[in-house]
Amino acid sequence: MLVDRRFPVPDDEASRLDALKRYAILDTAPEPVFNDVVRIAQRVFSVPSSAVSFVDDDRQWLKARRGIDFAETRREDAFCAHTILSNAPMVVPDAMVDPRFNENALVVHAPHIRFYAGAPLTTPGGFNIGTVCIIDSVPRADFCARERRQLAALATVAMAELDRRAPPGDQRGLLRHGVALHGSVSGYGIVQTLVEIANISTRGALIRGSLPPLQHQGGLILTIGNTVVVTTVAWCRDDTAGLAFQNPIDPILLAWMNDRILAGDRRPVAAGERAPIAVPPPLA
Repeated sequence: MLVDRRFPVPDDEASRLDALKRYAILDTAPEPVFNDVVRIAQRVFSVPSSAVSFVDDDRQWLKARRGIDFAETRREDAFCAHTILSNAPMVVPDAMVDPRFNENALVVHAPHIRFYAGAPLTTPGGFNIGTVCIIDSVPRADFCARERRQLAALATVAMAELDRRAPPGDQRGLLRHGVALHGSVSGYGIVQTLVEIANISTRGALIRGSLPPLQHQGGLILTIGNTVVVTTVAWCRDDTAGLAFQNPIDPILLAWMNDRILAGDRRPVAAGERAPIAVPPPLA
């Protein structure tokens, strides 16, 4: 990480900015899918404000926002400029006692941020170009691991939409996040149902199909071949649902799934089929 006098800068900053610009998302009009993400975040986490933000060279720009009056900020004032330094969600329980933020303009002035949580939007190439974030004007000390997973799942949904509209020259990126795998879901009182796994990361998945009735924050078992993952329903709407994994899926197994797609292999994963490289036992 490089640090200048205003804000921290990732070591891959030049490549990260190139990746951001390839998506041509900055300064575009509001869109329903991103508006849905922030609306769901606001409701799931019971916060007054939420956003889908992108960290540009010297500013933070908000593609979607609820409870926030401004469309962009200086990068030096952006909490999200710190979130993009890691692939894990960043949580600030109380900005007033955090030396990184206690003199921040957005803390000492409106909107008087006290609590912040953000999950990075990570491209297939590994560049963190923005976040899905939530803020509150009161501290919050109890943002648990399950909530972090749910926030990361919403970031997965936003990133999947970005990759869905990737330009023709970025088809590798499109395919890595638009994973056309199949599996099934089941759970207490839920009959096993076949689903398409439209997007998957180490922390969550987006599923589509004729879904059974699902309960927000309810437990669900996702099965892909011989891999079984315990998940929580982060959100659901009609024939689509976002799942947060209770434990991250092994990245080697995830890479194998993605490599199948890159090789043009879109058939369902057969029961008992294993990756051609060593992987840990199926997740439970």
